[in-house]
Amino acid sequence: MEKLEIYHPDKFYPNRTFIIYSAVVLLLFLSFILQELGFDHNTVIFDTVVYLALFCFISGNILKLISIGKCKPLYGKLNGEIIFEKGSIKIQGEIIPIDEVQKIEFEGTDWLGLYEQNRFSFENGLSNGTKNWLIVYLNDSSQRRIRFQKYEACQLIRFKEVLLDYYANGKIIPILN
Repeated sequence: MEKLEIYHPDKFYPNRTFIIYSAVVLLLFLSFILQELGFDHNTVIFDTVVYLALFCFISGNILKLISIGKCKPLYGKLNGEIIFEKGSIKIQGEIIPIDEVQKIEFEGTDWLGLYEQNRFSFENGLSNGTKNWLIVYLNDSSQRRIRFQKYEACQLIRFKEVLLDYYANGKIIPILN
């Protein structure tokens, strides 16, 4: 039985980019304060602060180069599963009958190892596959938004028969751009 793993992200995680840019901004702000206090560009304290900011930026680029072929770490937990069955959807052990579902939407364009180019980031270049959403709209006007991890680009094709059945019943509506 095929399943998708549910991803629960942490509320806040200090990733590498946030830490490095925070350090650079803090050091440049400190250099501005030192300049306002009367330290000119020739003092050792001012030069040290500016060189530390430059060192942080260069070390971030080196860390990015070292981690070129590695996936981003998970900033959260993989806990629970989504199972598609003919007459229902099972989300974290809760069975939702397909008759109670008004509409299902997918956003599954991310997978483990997808190359993500971000010029201003110091993170690893390969995705961890967790930028995928399943949104289940229920008949009682509530909805379930669940993030999940995909290991392969075509992982959803394993659910082809069940998803085609949902489509035939009008539960999956294609999004046309």
